[in-house]
Amino acid sequence: MDTYGVPAAQQDGLIAKIEAGQPLDADTGAAPVSTSTVTIGYENETVERYADGSFAATSTPVDLDQAKTIAASQSAGHIVPLASGNATGCSYSYGAGVAVYDNCLVKRSTVALTMWFRVNYHVASSSTEIEALGSWDMYATGAACQETSFKITHKQATTSPATARLTGNCTVVGNLGTSTPYLEFRVTSGGSESWTSNF
Repeated sequence: MDTYGVPAAQQDGLIAKIEAGQPLDADTGAAPVSTSTVTIGYENETVERYADGSFAATSTPVDLDQAKTIAASQSAGHIVPLASGNATGCSYSYGAGVAVYDNCLVKRSTVALTMWFRVNYHVASSSTEIEALGSWDMYATGAACQETSFKITHKQATTSPATARLTGNCTVVGNLGTSTPYLEFRVTSGGSESWTSNF
């Protein structure tokens, strides 16, 4: 919670809610009181903050136009045959009409649950495809989680996006209940990235 700037007094309140088995605002579908996005290297992180101090933070790769702009600014004044960059583990290269993203982080964090994975994909006028998945993890406050599925669910974007999904099974301490959270990455044939989750 310190990483996302949750004040100590609100941290205590959030911990008390979790211990009492009460859902946090970020987990109830409540509207966030604020949303901010920051670009770090080739990844965008969006943080939604809720009235009770809880938050949801999501990281996804930047879209193709943003990546080209970032790469051009990093190579300004230099002659390079292939624009490239590397930050926070996600590398981007562009040449011959193909944009290649490697080791890009897709992450969603709330006070109660964090899920993330890494993905490699390319975007071109002729094809957009998720090539491979890398490392992953999930962890929860007050629950034990395990991966039940981690795969490319639709490899190539056509009329529908290419997708990759991490699914888990979480059991609340004391066997008080279970959930099946997922985090999905999507990239369209035009190179637009998005994510979806059920937490």
